Amino acid sequence: MSSRAWRNTPVSSLKSTAIYLPGILLPRVAALGLIILMTHLLPKAEYGLLTLVITVGELVDTSLTTWVRLALLRLGAGGQASRGLANVVLSLVALMTALGAGVSLIISLVLVPDRPLQFWIAVLAYVVSITSLRVGLALLQLNDRNLTYSVLEMCRAVLSFAAAMTAAVVINDNFLAPSLAAAMSTFVVAMIALHKGYKGLHRTEQKFSFRDIVVFAGPLLFLSALAIFANAMDRLILQYMAGAAAVGAYAAVYAIARQPIDVLANSLNAGGYPALVRRYETGGQREAAALLSHQLGFLSKLLLPPACVMLVMQQDLAHTLLPREYAEQSGPLFAIILAGALAFNFRTVIFDNIFHLERRYRIQLQYFVFVLAAGTVLAAIAIPRFGVIGAALVFVTWTTLALMLSWFYGRSLIPVKLPNEDIGYALLLSGACSATVSVVLWLMHGQPHAMRLIAGGLVATLTYLLLLAVIHREVAKEFIRQRDGATRAA
Repeated sequence: MSSRAWRNTPVSSLKSTAIYLPGILLPRVAALGLIILMTHLLPKAEYGLLTLVITVGELVDTSLTTWVRLALLRLGAGGQASRGLANVVLSLVALMTALGAGVSLIISLVLVPDRPLQFWIAVLAYVVSITSLRVGLALLQLNDRNLTYSVLEMCRAVLSFAAAMTAAVVINDNFLAPSLAAAMSTFVVAMIALHKGYKGLHRTEQKFSFRDIVVFAGPLLFLSALAIFANAMDRLILQYMAGAAAVGAYAAVYAIARQPIDVLANSLNAGGYPALVRRYETGGQREAAALLSHQLGFLSKLLLPPACVMLVMQQDLAHTLLPREYAEQSGPLFAIILAGALAFNFRTVIFDNIFHLERRYRIQLQYFVFVLAAGTVLAAIAIPRFGVIGAALVFVTWTTLALMLSWFYGRSLIPVKLPNEDIGYALLLSGACSATVSVVLWLMHGQPHAMRLIAGGLVATLTYLLLLAVIHREVAKEFIRQRDGATRAA
């Protein structure tokens, strides 16, 4: 099988997901565990501020530096990555981070007027650490240092979790201590990632200037700002209208409903996007469309069954992981956020990548202005009336609208054929897993929520893997052969 054909097989996506999943899974699991434990350790208002630090930190980092990282991945693909390009990118990132310090100060004064300095320090530490880490990981991706990427992410997860938990136990009535502890541990790992990523770049004459990167990815600055504000506006407006305690109640359910979906989708996209760029560079639109269609089918089978199982077990999830005062408010909130998480990840992993390939960011910018306006109007109406449910409705509305518009405009650039067979398999897997879990929960009626959750999760996982192996027998055999071959070679 040729290299080109290999990359287009389901084994390629499975291999990419398997490589990146541990490095993406452990940080997300650690973050989810930290969020859950913090609901028990911190007062609700302090917990709300802690989650708001992450929200604002992501808002600042993503809106100001994502475009630079994407330019690095896009311009450095195909062997073009050099230390000259990295130097330009690092300089731009430093400049944008300095700008982010001022932006975060303004946001702190508006959102937390009673404690702006503490909040600003926490946000600034988060931005500096996470920005440094993501640039370092991008450099590792360009070097195809996939294993190093995963190992560093796993180390970061363990260190951040341990540091934040220690700080919260020692100083358990303030959000600042765990925020700073997690940021410091992340920064240590970031320095290692930057060193290893930069060291692996080849020494060539600088082919790219500041102007090249700004011209290529400049429109992404505005697009990233709009996209991340849309992603955060439910919590930001909820904080402004209802206070930190309401944000805490919302963020706890938001985390357990969204994190698992994000983990699975990001594990595909981490390796899938660089592969897509290479395919586009070598085979043009036609081969890129074929790979996107395959990725859409793979993502459907990866996300829909777990989402359906989570929906069936939502009460057991909430009552096992969260304090009673949080769990009792989950109800429809969980289902709404879960639907929004699916829409968000299908858009970002599949359809938004079309605009990155074609560099048609102005189209994205135009429809995101509409999405943001619609979401803001809905937030102004729904949040005062429905509280946290209103915030969830804002989230699912803007993510669904953005998915529809991304698909509509993207098909005129690279038409992605719907993988009907894979979607059918995804629905079959979803129905089978949901049915088996429902039977288990019915048989265990009256048992503790934790026992029901563990039993249901194990049965769902076994059902999913068994059916997936039956559906894709040849793919499973090929994947096992590849792993056995790699083991023998080692």
